[in-house]
Amino acid sequence: MRYLLSLLIISPFAFAPVESLAQNPACINGQVVPYFGWDGTECTNCVIRGPYIEYLKEPSISSIASDGPAAGRLMEHDMLLAVDGLAITSPEAWRRLRDAKPGEILRFTVSNDEKTRDETIRASGRCVPLPAQRIIIVRRKARMA
Repeated sequence: MRYLLSLLIISPFAFAPVESLAQNPACINGQVVPYFGWDGTECTNCVIRGPYIEYLKEPSISSIASDGPAAGRLMEHDMLLAVDGLAITSPEAWRRLRDAKPGEILRFTVSNDEKTRDETIRASGRCVPLPAQRIIIVRRKARMA
């Protein structure tokens, strides 16, 4: 009986997605977004919508973290040309960057000093705070009859 009770309690978790079981305690009040190992993106024509960036011209990357995923693979001021073969100026590439999961490997095509090369980078995750929720309270005066 005790075995059956334990099985009934544990079995629902056997089919739960791994993400729901592995809560990131360091990101309780935030959202995990993909991180590739650089902290600066210099672009002359881009649109930033939260974690979603639309590159309308190839950006240059900078501030590569010495202990991040791009360390030893990308160089300061590499020009980002493509992600997984998708031109960085395409909506498909923007979505690929935004939707990458920690642990996924992406292939970046970059250019520096007129040399083009491909580098693979395993994405990690970074916790960003969620925007503050605004609560608007509207008070109405009671009507007198």
